[in-house]
Parts: sequence; structure tokens; C-alpha cells
Amino acid sequence: MQDATTLEFMRVIARDGGPDVYWTEYFRVHAVSHLEKWILKFIVENPTGKPIVAQMIGNDITSLIRSAKELQQYPVAAIDLNLGCPAPIVYRKCAGGGLLREPKRIDSILGAGVMKAVPG
Repeated sequence: MQDATTLEFMRVIARDGGPDVYWTEYFRVHAVSHLEKWILKFIVENPTGKPIVAQMIGNDITSLIRSAKELQQYPVAAIDLNLGCPAPIVYRKCAGGGLLREPKRIDSILGAGVMKAVPG
């Protein structure tokens, strides 16, 4: 959904009912990343009145925890770790769908890190 889940897109589909929940484009998370302001705008200016799930993509536990904690400061319904992006560049970086090759790493990210950082 990259480049499709814009504020304008949300406004257009919300006019006809839209989905029950919206997802952001993914926040690219790595050691020196910051939450992208243009994606945060979707959350802050949510024109739909429906819940928004913040989506992260990355593979570094420390950075994902940091970003998840930062995202909790915004009105998000949930925080999602993208495990499905099949884009070759993402896959090669062991992020998105590429993480599926390493189930133990996923377990470490979710079990030991991000799930403990984000309350239920």
C-alpha cells in the first residue's frame, strides 16, 4: 500500500463508508531512524474518525522498541510489525517478508522486545 494510503485516499474512501480500521504506510525503523512526520500526519489528522494502526518495518530490536514507545504517544489503535512486504529490496534487508526466513529473530523481536515495550 506504499504511496496509496495517503490522507487524500483516506478521505475519499471514508466518504463511502471506508474500512473499519486504517493502516499507515510503514515507518522505516533502523538505528538512526525517526518517525516520519508525513506518516505521523495520517495519525494526527485522521479525517475518518476510525482507528488507525501504525505499521513499522525493520529488524533491529532496539530500534523497533524505541519506535514503538514513541508511537504510543500518538492516538493509534495498535502497532503492527510488517512481515509481509515482498519488495525485493526489503526482503534482502531481512525486513518485511524477508524476516519470515528467520522465525527465531521474529520471536526475539516480538517476544523479548516490542511486545514488552507496548502494553496490551
